[in-house]
Amino acid sequence: MILLFNVSCYSNRISKEWKDVEINPTIRLEPTFKLLDSQLEVFDFNEIVDSSVAKSSGVEYVIEDLNFDISRTFTAKCNAFFDNDLLKIQTISSNGYGGEGFIIYYKKGKFLIKEAGYTDELSLKEPRQEILYQNLILEKKHYSENDSLYGYVDFKIEKTDLDNFKSLHIGKGYFRTVINSH
Repeated sequence: MILLFNVSCYSNRISKEWKDVEINPTIRLEPTFKLLDSQLEVFDFNEIVDSSVAKSSGVEYVIEDLNFDISRTFTAKCNAFFDNDLLKIQTISSNGYGGEGFIIYYKKGKFLIKEAGYTDELSLKEPRQEILYQNLILEKKHYSENDSLYGYVDFKIEKTDLDNFKSLHIGKGYFRTVINSH
């Protein structure tokens, strides 16, 4: 018996819409991080979450379906890792079959944000994305593995899927994590 699993991960290509990051060395003193200390980390189907760990993300992530006038709000765990010299900061909520979220690509003081939803449906094409605006504040400019990372993100992306359905992906809030070895 042969089992086939079709998994499509929309690995959106990195475009030329890179922006300069804003640096704020005191961002970790923001009151939101104190509030996150009193909340437990968000459950994620793709990994074991230590239930004693404080919440890593206060980012409110909203998806507005423009075709059906529906919106959904997500909270998700934040993590970060290097892919060669590219730092990837991702906040994705997984349900076991798919997920919703975003990835911040960061390199040499510049960044780019992409919607990073995925599904178990097979597709040879990627959805189209247009960044309407994106802003990122980080604590410092240079990072290494095992560094603590504190930041603030504010963005809006319009995504057009393969069936021509449009949605807005809006994220705004503070996040923190430790950069893992991947």
